[in-house]
Amino acid sequence: MMGAEANCALTIHWGDLFKKHLAPPMTIGTNLGIAPTPGSKKVLDRKTMKLVDCDEDRCPNAIRYDDIGLVNQAPYAAFGGWSCAVSNYTSSRRKAIATEFCAFASGKEESTRHVIPNATNSAIMTGQDPFRQSHIDLGMYDSMGYNPSTTKEFLGVVQKGLSSENAVIDNKFPTADQINEVLDVAVFDHLQKIQKGEIPDSERESEREKITLQMTQEFKNIISKYDEQDSTAVPALEAYQRNRGVYKIDVDPNLLGGLRWFGWSFGIILIVVAISFAVWTTVARKDRIVRGSQPLFLVLICVGVIFMATSLFPLGIDDGVASQEQCNHACMATIWLFCIGFTCTFAALFSKIHRLNKILKAASKFKRVKVSEKDVLPPLLFLLSVNIILLLILTLVDPLTWVRKTRDNDERNTYGSCLVGGGVSIAMLSLLGVVNVSALILANIESYRTRNIKTEYNESKYVEIAMIWIAQVAFIGIPLLFLVQDNPSAKLFVTSCIIIIVSLSVLVLIFIPKIIFWKSGGLKKGNTNNSMNFASHPNTSHTKSSVINGNSASIGLKFDIMVSSNLLLCITTNFL
Repeated sequence: MMGAEANCALTIHWGDLFKKHLAPPMTIGTNLGIAPTPGSKKVLDRKTMKLVDCDEDRCPNAIRYDDIGLVNQAPYAAFGGWSCAVSNYTSSRRKAIATEFCAFASGKEESTRHVIPNATNSAIMTGQDPFRQSHIDLGMYDSMGYNPSTTKEFLGVVQKGLSSENAVIDNKFPTADQINEVLDVAVFDHLQKIQKGEIPDSERESEREKITLQMTQEFKNIISKYDEQDSTAVPALEAYQRNRGVYKIDVDPNLLGGLRWFGWSFGIILIVVAISFAVWTTVARKDRIVRGSQPLFLVLICVGVIFMATSLFPLGIDDGVASQEQCNHACMATIWLFCIGFTCTFAALFSKIHRLNKILKAASKFKRVKVSEKDVLPPLLFLLSVNIILLLILTLVDPLTWVRKTRDNDERNTYGSCLVGGGVSIAMLSLLGVVNVSALILANIESYRTRNIKTEYNESKYVEIAMIWIAQVAFIGIPLLFLVQDNPSAKLFVTSCIIIIVSLSVLVLIFIPKIIFWKSGGLKKGNTNNSMNFASHPNTSHTKSSVINGNSASIGLKFDIMVSSNLLLCITTNFL
């Protein structure tokens, strides 16, 4: 821009101008002043896309001047600087050679020859600006013939620009050259028309908006064409964001979302039902039906179901609704609650089956036996103790942690899961599985042995059905869990179904028949006897009897076994 007397010029130029201003054929001499790129009192509001006045919030890095107020400066690092890179796809030897060259070219001695050349020798001047601390040594410029005051201005602008929080670099992404060309042409043509007076003042704003829309459409066309090419490895937008360090992967986190309420809803229902049955057991504990089935074991079943149902709540937690630490706690809480609940429920059922077999074994030998609660509590205490010990070791030594994993090595597709850590966690989980599955198999064998025994209210039949249900769900559900490990929603659904089916089937089969009999006043007299044939004892000529008090038996049986030589052994079973 020329002054009225043509004695002053203002230009925005490369840093090369400073190095060349003393060398022929330049005639500027010492009449050169250098200043940062001018700032502005206005800034673009990204929401309205309008220029608005700077304030402390919009322009946090602006400089306040007494006469004009806040001025926002954005130093422009044009052309982005030079760089040296080594391909990762070449041989190790070539990598070493290329790295050595980069180190040589950017080293202090070699780079200084090009960044600070002799001030009067234009033949050795390059476009390299200062990029090392040694390049801003005022004394070195003075030794090469540069004016100290001008050099000080130049280096001050360089340092100020590089240290500014508002520093701007040019576009560095695929198609940037084409986009810059569109921008340059559009801006140049617009300024030319204004200079020639072809655009009235009243139409300038609408004309700028029109040009902006046209450029935006051209930008989109250029980027779309690039992205659609078969050779394009990374879309233009992603490359731009990665270069700026603001790239955020559009990740599908596969969160549980509303599906978590499926498990939570059934968890609430199961807890309410289990508590209701426990209350009924307490209220009717003196009734012959409840007393014969042993209130202790009925309450244990309810407690076990409550624990299992409660495990549905931490099971439905992921990092979409909780922190990392909370997810870690949820991983361990799920295992604790389910294992304790399963053990209580399963051990109570096992104890009832085991007691029945002890009674039958004693009866077949014509022995009198009294089987009390404490005689069948050891299986419960043993299983519970083993589970608690294994869970404690797992929790204290190598607990599960919540992690995010990529599916099929795709960083855009992730899922959350409880990670099994080292060997301790693997060993403890394996032992938990072996102990509980082995106990389940053993219990079903015990249940199979009582398949032909008929008791009042058919309790043994319902217990057997419950055991079979648990076995079926375990042997079908566990393999399914391994198939859906990388699908959180499917895994949650399958796991929830296992817990719900096991809990609900046990409650329904154990309690509903009793409540029906209880409400109907029990069985009518004359319909309480069921007979079963046993082999006669060949040498028995007198009567032996074995009476088991129903108050002590877990299924409340009283066997009146009367055996006489060559007579049919008849067993009538009655609830007390």
